[in-house]
Amino acid sequence: MDLLDNQSIDNTQETINQKEQQGGSQREISRRDFLKLGVKTTLPLALYLAGCRPKDNIIEEEDSLLRKNVSDLNNQFVFKKDIFLNSDLSFNYAQFTEEQPNFEEYIQHVDSFSIEIEKQYAINRGIMKALSSSIICANINNWESIDNSKNLNQQRAGVMQFYPSNVLPVVNRLLKSIYSTEEANIPENNIYFGLLYLAESLKQIKNNGKNTDLMNLMLAYYYGGEPLLSIVKSNQDIDDNHYLKPNYNLYNRTVGIMYGKDTAETEIKGEFPEQTWTRILDLFPSSNFKDNKQNFKKQINKYSGTFQLNSAELLTMFASVAMVESSGGVNKYNTGSQATGWYQLLPSAKHVEDYNSIHGTNYTYEQVHHNDEVSIEVGVWALMRYRDRMNLHESLKFFKAGGLFGTGAHQSEDYTWWRNVSSYSQSILGYDGLRMG
Repeated sequence: MDLLDNQSIDNTQETINQKEQQGGSQREISRRDFLKLGVKTTLPLALYLAGCRPKDNIIEEEDSLLRKNVSDLNNQFVFKKDIFLNSDLSFNYAQFTEEQPNFEEYIQHVDSFSIEIEKQYAINRGIMKALSSSIICANINNWESIDNSKNLNQQRAGVMQFYPSNVLPVVNRLLKSIYSTEEANIPENNIYFGLLYLAESLKQIKNNGKNTDLMNLMLAYYYGGEPLLSIVKSNQDIDDNHYLKPNYNLYNRTVGIMYGKDTAETEIKGEFPEQTWTRILDLFPSSNFKDNKQNFKKQINKYSGTFQLNSAELLTMFASVAMVESSGGVNKYNTGSQATGWYQLLPSAKHVEDYNSIHGTNYTYEQVHHNDEVSIEVGVWALMRYRDRMNLHESLKFFKAGGLFGTGAHQSEDYTWWRNVSSYSQSILGYDGLRMG
């Protein structure tokens, strides 16, 4: 779908309702007549007809932060395109209409305005479609109740549920006009204004925290400005009494819908995440995952709910560590250290001996090397063995280096290992589900 011309506008919607206080009645006028009046509530469409865009030279401006963020954002999206795009590279709106059937009525505006944002900011249109679709679906049955006795600028507006006090000053500056909260509530305006605000947030976001996923950071800024952005950047959690808790919950819900995590949450009790498994096979065709689905199913059932990870995130952790350690069960023996198996267990650490002692088995290191079932079973246990006393990150670090992670001669190796596990996990999930940064 491209920019709308006169004919497509006429065909898109023949009439609109304009509410006016004239004896308590509404006046219905045609879209053609409405545009002739120059009323600014249809500003995005009027802009198309006029052939202009707010700040035509926005990308030409010397704004290094915007440029860098746009470049990084587009590069990150390359690794996420399978999540959001169909095989013919069209955007997959079906995942959002399945979540919220009523979302379908907004697709036309999401589609056309995302293309417009791409032309203005050089942000891949798929990114803006994913962000706006997720925001709309996260809020569609949960719009904030409006209290007309209070300041409307401080109450969420329209399908994108933004605060006019945050968004309208940005929009007014860009479009060199003044728009009211009533105008901001009209769906097509609301979507366009929300997209402009999301794009403009890239001028404010310094991507220097543990969480470097720019789509997530844009949503954090959208819902809570710099304070919520700081929390999300540092992968912090907040307690129920924190003043930003409602914004934080809305952010999490939107991220969940964007990546299909809401669906994955139903798998937390051990249901195997088939889509994630398919993604792993697609990403790592030279690995040995394809022959070991049942073995990983057993581990998902055994450790479901650990670290408050859903089954997709849990499987991702197991797979990511296995990729770093053995290329997914391909390189299972290190002649130097004598580490062996999918998870490169060191005989000196006595993982197998400890496992046998606790579980009453008689496994050997030879089995860990040659028997994938045993190798995965004991290796995942070694990764998870201190889950009752350590959090996720502590467990990962202890698995890698005991209590010495990041110290001594192996400091560089440890942090390289950490970055690689994080990179694999984000490639699989499309977001930083393990919060490794």
